[in-house]
Amino acid sequence: MAWKWFKRTYLSIDPRTLAFVRVAIASLLLFDLAKRVCILSVFYTNKGLIPNHRVLWRPIREYSFSFLFSLSAKHEVGIAFALIALVYLCFLVGYRTRLMHVLSWICLTSLQVRVDLLANGADFVFSVTRDFVKACRTPLYLQPGTDKPHPAHTSAEIAELAPNIEVQKDWRGPAFLQESIRRVHDFLARNTPK
Repeated sequence: MAWKWFKRTYLSIDPRTLAFVRVAIASLLLFDLAKRVCILSVFYTNKGLIPNHRVLWRPIREYSFSFLFSLSAKHEVGIAFALIALVYLCFLVGYRTRLMHVLSWICLTSLQVRVDLLANGADFVFSVTRDFVKACRTPLYLQPGTDKPHPAHTSAEIAELAPNIEVQKDWRGPAFLQESIRRVHDFLARNTPK
């Protein structure tokens, strides 16, 4: 009698609570995926900042799994994102819940590991190494920082390392606003592929 009471009171969970938690987690996963869709071509394709061969040839950790490593083009990644959204929606509505738990975990892990370099690969700025900056052939536009989150010495080092960089030293404050806007527009006009 006491064991049944103890089990019912302390070792069981109301299915409504489980459903609420499942819906909350699935909603967070869908929100996260929606944010990633906006940057799909920049971070998840070979034409973006981190081509999959870069991550595979120089991984930042010994064991990395992402099924997104096998996808290169925007349409391929788009299809994968649609399938991931389908998994998250199935998880949200409770279809084959246990299977969708596992698939949701695999999908989220794949999404994160594919861009792991941005989160964990830095050695002097938030997302990239000095070697990456030295090898970066993409035109860069730098407005040097002077505050604690954007230290001047880091800006100076980026300006020194990057092979294809344009630096605007005076840009802070209302007096430089129009000039900054003009220079950024000019930079983008010169460097945006047609």
